Amino acid sequence: MGRRKGGPTKLTPKEAIFVAEYLASNGNATEAATKAGYKHPARMASFLMDRPRVRNAVNREMKEVIGEARIRSDDLIQHLHDGIFLDPAELLRPDGTVKDLSEIPENIRRCIKSFRVRTTTHMYDRETVEVEVKTVDKDVLLTLAMKFRGMLIDRSQINHDGLAGQVLIHLPDNGRGDTVEGTVVRREAKE
Repeated sequence: MGRRKGGPTKLTPKEAIFVAEYLASNGNATEAATKAGYKHPARMASFLMDRPRVRNAVNREMKEVIGEARIRSDDLIQHLHDGIFLDPAELLRPDGTVKDLSEIPENIRRCIKSFRVRTTTHMYDRETVEVEVKTVDKDVLLTLAMKFRGMLIDRSQINHDGLAGQVLIHLPDNGRGDTVEGTVVRREAKE
């Protein structure tokens, strides 16, 4: 009952905890086995990852997490696109007055940093309404988009002291978390 050829297909409670902890610990199977309560975590980690039902559960959960991350990154890319290509005319009516927020499409509203309305009363009860709309900074968005596409590396510093010396290349954090520091390349002078 509940068994098929090759053993049970449903995870035990401990295996389910192991799968959840495996994902939470960024793939550290020994740590996951420890948190799941196994007596010999290092040995059990390997054993569990060899079990098809556990491996399938891990793969299934990882696909779901990756799918969720992709949706979020797609949303971010769309927001970058909307901000970079924002046309201020989309915020205005034909007569030049600012549209009500309900008239502005949602993707354009997301590009608004601040929206301020000031009403000033003048002599003879005459009112002036001033609307200030600040949108996202296109230069910042362009920089982020270029970094994302790998078209821009923050700063690079190259020191070179002759052919027989050494070349030091330092690439500071470029926003992707893959910094390279202190990479030294030695070149020998040919005699």
